[in-house]
Amino acid sequence: MNVYILGVPTSGKSTLARMLKTEKPEFNVISFEAVRNGFLRVQPGLDMGNRESVARREVLPKFIVEFADWNANMTGNPTLVEGSFARVEEVMRLVRKNDTVICLGYGEKSLEEIARQAIREAGPKSYLYGRTEEEFIEHFYDLAEDDRSNREFCRENMVPYFGTVENREATLKEAVELVKALQVR
Repeated sequence: MNVYILGVPTSGKSTLARMLKTEKPEFNVISFEAVRNGFLRVQPGLDMGNRESVARREVLPKFIVEFADWNANMTGNPTLVEGSFARVEEVMRLVRKNDTVICLGYGEKSLEEIARQAIREAGPKSYLYGRTEEEFIEHFYDLAEDDRSNREFCRENMVPYFGTVENREATLKEAVELVKALQVR
């Protein structure tokens, strides 16, 4: 069984992946962003930088799910995939039935509230560090809509969704406990 931590940018996916790796060292971790950046360097014609491109919406999710499965089969350990797949349903149609998908987002927050929170919490290693709320909003103009769409999809399809704006640390710990309870092998 593989575990996918999906959702919108700056919602805590990488943090949750690190927490899970600490609790479950057997996980092999794959970062969506690392794979996407690899494609950007070696195959720029695929248009991976454009969030609306066919390559980004179809090719990349399919590649990552197939790679996660291959990785789990080769190593005998589950794969933990984390990344900013804008729409959870793009990945849900690709994963196996015994895989687990967890979605992180911002609950009912507005884009302005999301920007304030993300900028406030951005550390020196974050790509948001030193940016303004206006820059955040300009870059992630569709974030609130994608998050709303994910929340609705998760609710309709019984996929765990965690809003991470309020009490982020406790929420991420709750997500860790959910995965630990699954007894991933």
